[in-house]
Amino acid sequence: YAATKSDGTDELQTTTVNMEHSIFYDIVAICLSVSLYLGYHLSIWLRYRRAKFSVLVGQYEWYIRRWVEGIMEEQNSDFALSVIGNTVTGSSLMCSSSMLVVALLCNISTSSVSFEDVKILGSHSEQLTDVKIFITLTMFLFAFLNHAIHIRFTAICGVFFSFKEEGSDFHYEKRHLLKANLHYEIGQRSFYAALPLFMWRFDPVFLVISTVALVVCLNDLDDHYRFQDHHFREELPAIHEKPSDEQRFAKLE
Repeated sequence: YAATKSDGTDELQTTTVNMEHSIFYDIVAICLSVSLYLGYHLSIWLRYRRAKFSVLVGQYEWYIRRWVEGIMEEQNSDFALSVIGNTVTGSSLMCSSSMLVVALLCNISTSSVSFEDVKILGSHSEQLTDVKIFITLTMFLFAFLNHAIHIRFTAICGVFFSFKEEGSDFHYEKRHLLKANLHYEIGQRSFYAALPLFMWRFDPVFLVISTVALVVCLNDLDDHYRFQDHHFREELPAIHEKPSDEQRFAKLE
């Protein structure tokens, strides 16, 4: 009896140690993934602060300001409303996609479907699985919230473009459209961040791999200079000179 009891205790201790090691892998993976994703966006923010036109977001802000001035001066409200309608449609699609994934995650969490066969280093703890689903749901809902706010600000801008005030610099219209663009960017990047978290449901190895792939793709998309060919650089040389970029953007403030 003593031997049997000893064997049972050893087996329990071995199981506990294995579970602790599995949870350790999950903790390391999520810390590495969050650090990589936030570190990338910190580098983008520093580039934006140092030279706004070195990233695509900074140039896009400049084009938004110029676009608002052109629309309001020419009173081309039909074209503006068509552009706004397309933008709202895109945000509505992202809202629907976010809620669809949320419904899918809720269905997975309440179903008896098991993904234990695809686990490599992850923990089999049900409590940790619930934490993973909760974090992923929160991120998708945050993306949904920002896209909904973007729709609100964009719809308000549609009303502004229907009126023209003589002698105005259109600061109010620019501010609302830039604010809408900010929420759109946050919503998009929250949606992107939720995709690796969704893969974390299966294994922490998939979380790290998908995060690295996501950062590589975003770096290719955020780099302004990748979208400029040789002829375009010759036509707009000031955009590609950092001191001139900052001076040019400062004049628009």
